[in-house]
Amino acid sequence: MRLFDFFRKKTAETPIGGTAPVTGNTVNDNLVSDSSILVESGRHGSQGDHFSALLGFERFSGPAVQQKVKIMMALAVVQQPIMRNNEIAIANVSFEGLEKVNDAPMIRSILLDKKTVSGYPYLPGGSVITFETKKIIEWEYLDGIEADIEGGGQDTFGIGFFATDYAVKKDFYKIHRKLNIRLSAFAYTIQNFKPDPADERSLSNDFAGFFPYKDLNSFSYFDFVGTVLSFKQIQIEPDNTAFIIRTKLINDDTNPDLLVISIFVNEANMQLSNALSIGMSITGLLWFQGEIAG
Repeated sequence: MRLFDFFRKKTAETPIGGTAPVTGNTVNDNLVSDSSILVESGRHGSQGDHFSALLGFERFSGPAVQQKVKIMMALAVVQQPIMRNNEIAIANVSFEGLEKVNDAPMIRSILLDKKTVSGYPYLPGGSVITFETKKIIEWEYLDGIEADIEGGGQDTFGIGFFATDYAVKKDFYKIHRKLNIRLSAFAYTIQNFKPDPADERSLSNDFAGFFPYKDLNSFSYFDFVGTVLSFKQIQIEPDNTAFIIRTKLINDDTNPDLLVISIFVNEANMQLSNALSIGMSITGLLWFQGEIAG
């Protein structure tokens, strides 16, 4: 899946989107972290694949679309920041015509000294889960202002996510182990889930679950099987259709809403044998993202 790495900042001389490189940490390094939270540096550091999930892999491979994304990221400098911490700010940029659609995907940009230094797809809304942090993996390429968070959800399952608010709230993540996290996901691909009745090891028709995807260097990617509860179609662009699918990812008779999330999937990345429908069992690859709720 690692097809488009043009958002990767390899050196200080090759800044993202033509902006100035990040130099120095912009948060309070004197704060004492929770000693039970492990903080590491990681080399993941690329948002390119995530834009392919948003816009479609084939479409995003075109230079004109890549340039449009860079322009939208840069437009964040004229938006009102939704959060700020000293010289770091986060702002959202909507697609034309979707400004008033509450759950529509958008591009979220990180600004340092009023210059865009990174950006990624962002899906607002989502479901709130209780979460206990075990590990924070800060991305090296931007001096640790982006990160994946690993831990446990709902006192039941292990999960990880890319923190869409980490640039501004990294101190909070480091000193608070127990959080309420608003969770959503982008799908790289979605297919019909079809158990093999001839295989005794095959999963049942009503199975739902998710498993860490080992081929990508991040704990925010998961293979999944889920049940479609509802869905809506949206137009990101006039000729670019997508769906937001409310999906049950865990079957639990005692708590049917244990993990139900919104999944965004571009129609071009869907490989279904029939039309999307309520009750359908689907499978694919997800990129989880989350932020502190409240």
